[in-house]
Amino acid sequence: MTSPTELTTYLAILPQTPEAKILELLIDLGNRVLGADEGSLLVLDSKSKELVITMVVGKRMGEARLQGSRVPLGKGLPGLAALTREVQISGTAVAGEGEKAGDRPERGLPSAAIAAPMIVHEQVVGVLTALSFAPGRKFTNRDAEIYGRFAAVAGVVVEQRRRLAAYESAAVPGGTVFLKTAKEIPDLEERIVASVSRLVKRGPETMLQVARILTSLESLIAPVRAE
Repeated sequence: MTSPTELTTYLAILPQTPEAKILELLIDLGNRVLGADEGSLLVLDSKSKELVITMVVGKRMGEARLQGSRVPLGKGLPGLAALTREVQISGTAVAGEGEKAGDRPERGLPSAAIAAPMIVHEQVVGVLTALSFAPGRKFTNRDAEIYGRFAAVAGVVVEQRRRLAAYESAAVPGGTVFLKTAKEIPDLEERIVASVSRLVKRGPETMLQVARILTSLESLIAPVRAE
């Protein structure tokens, strides 16, 4: 389950976009690799200095009801991971601050938890967590190393989305623009063609300038290659 408001507000990621799907797949894959039952994404609200539970993936989905809940920096395992900027593991910690065993009467608290910070340009943007409810389960330092890599990849996804959002915002005066559906592409193509057409009508000198600009722009933008 995903909380679209927090994803969009703090990470500039719209629901049902490739970036959101990739983050969900990363959490799911992390669960499978570690043998965890639940995984979650907490994003950092830099103003309040709190982590917000935004995405939950797993067999049990026990944290789904906690979506939107906040964890102060330094509190709980996720808060500690964000504060220290290091992967944290525990045999008794939970994903959120203030949860007690009675909150999970049907299965009790998780037997093991792990939290890894997502870091972009030396700044923490969120935390990935994984929980196991298997009796006696413990995460190891090797698990921490592996899960830290998942968090690093998640950070790259967030950074790429932010760069694209900044480009889209700069491309359209007056505000941020998100390409929500493929239906918007023809409209963009029409606007680009119309703009170029107006410029070339100004004369040969303008046409030469436009050609030079487009050639430079083409060399800067890497082509998208099909795998």
